[in-house]
Amino acid sequence: MEFKGFTLDDFQEEAVKAIEDNQSVVVSAATGTGKTLIADYVIHKHIHDAKIIYTAPIKALSNQKYKDFKTDYGAEKVGIMTGDVVHNPTAPILVMTTEIYRNMLLSKDQLVNDVSYVIFDEIHYMNDPERGTVWEESVIFSPKHIRFLCLSATIPNADEFARWIQTIKEHTVAVVHHAERAVPLTHMVFEEQHGLMTAKDLKELTDIPDINKARGGRRGRRERGRNKFSKPASPGEVIKEV
Repeated sequence: MEFKGFTLDDFQEEAVKAIEDNQSVVVSAATGTGKTLIADYVIHKHIHDAKIIYTAPIKALSNQKYKDFKTDYGAEKVGIMTGDVVHNPTAPILVMTTEIYRNMLLSKDQLVNDVSYVIFDEIHYMNDPERGTVWEESVIFSPKHIRFLCLSATIPNADEFARWIQTIKEHTVAVVHHAERAVPLTHMVFEEQHGLMTAKDLKELTDIPDINKARGGRRGRRERGRNKFSKPASPGEVIKEV
């Protein structure tokens, strides 16, 4: 299947099929694998007959998506609502912080009645001890006709979360997992004398026989001491390099 000139990956096709079946979808996929293309499909499908709300956890991300959507769909079709700015609030695509959407629900804003899909970007913020209730309330108080697209690279309990939505909203929620990374993750270790190296390189380095072990006496002990690493790498010195 192709969309916007791209051949969809299997996990994207799985999500699109669920959207076509009028289901909510929870997508757990690594950064850079194409979750945004699924959001674009939701917008493409519903833009002519309903409103789509895109929520982000922070204003900076909301502002960035607002600019992106204006480029893709035209300024007249995109609005933004944050604590700092409200522009074109009657547009079919509305970008806002999750707090703004929650407040619309609590105030019974009639605009919500025209919404078909709510896209929750970075849905793992629901696990935040201070702000997580905002996402919970956004799901709980949404009208039952609304469907959700929940996107995250790090949600640890996607299946449990989907079952929760399905229970309280009484409609099917599909879960789409995609563990493969677009860019492989390499684990590196920093060693004080030799710098950054892979764990394999470090193992090979430490396996080199120490010729001074064959020597006896005080001089041999001094040389052996100098050839040892000054100290092992601490957990804080482990670096993940993409």
